[in-house]
Amino acid sequence: MSSERSGLDLKKPDEFVSLVETLYTKGVRHKRPFVLSIVAVFAIIFIAFGYLYWKSSIDRKAAVDFATLTEKVPGASFDSFSMGEDEKKAWDAQVIIADSKSFLEKHGQSSMAPVAHLYLAKAYVKANQLDLAAQEFASAAKGLRGNDQTLAKEGLGIVKMSQNDFKGAAEVFQSLVALKENPNADVHQWNLGLCFEGMGEVKKAQEAFALFETKYSNSTYAEKAKYRLFAIQHASNV
Repeated sequence: MSSERSGLDLKKPDEFVSLVETLYTKGVRHKRPFVLSIVAVFAIIFIAFGYLYWKSSIDRKAAVDFATLTEKVPGASFDSFSMGEDEKKAWDAQVIIADSKSFLEKHGQSSMAPVAHLYLAKAYVKANQLDLAAQEFASAAKGLRGNDQTLAKEGLGIVKMSQNDFKGAAEVFQSLVALKENPNADVHQWNLGLCFEGMGEVKKAQEAFALFETKYSNSTYAEKAKYRLFAIQHASNV
């Protein structure tokens, strides 16, 4: 009998079968903890899918109102915060302020809310309500990502400069020039230099403008930076 057994071709146990047997054994020994862990896993999955469904339903409800709001924003473009005369005429700030606030009250949890904050911020700039504009740019920046977030922060920095809050603006522009990918880094570097000048930080201003001789030599601000450096040096020698 023993010789017959020794002649058997014994195979290595299947890993999946072994795992099932192990789990079953543990389940038998520790029924309650095992069952609870399984329930917890399914509960997490259920909650995750429930959240995604809830978020999706919120966005579906918000989509129509957001499209209506966007139609009232001339071009829905925020490439520049210094609006031309044609854009100024097209903007009805008070209407956009009212409609953006209404949208945020109804759909503040939607994925479109950060863009609505951006619309509201620019409308406040047009209405010369800079404190409120700064708040909305900050709110937009928290919810946006990538270039849109950069744009919101840029707006915040410009508003702070307009309010002579050069320290606050400098902090914003420093965070922007530190980004690995920022197509407008030269603009933000220029504004950073102006902020340092406004703060009376002459050495930091010189260092900021000096980068236009090396890092940003191809920028349209390079020539302006050269004049700023000359002006600072001349003022220091007087």
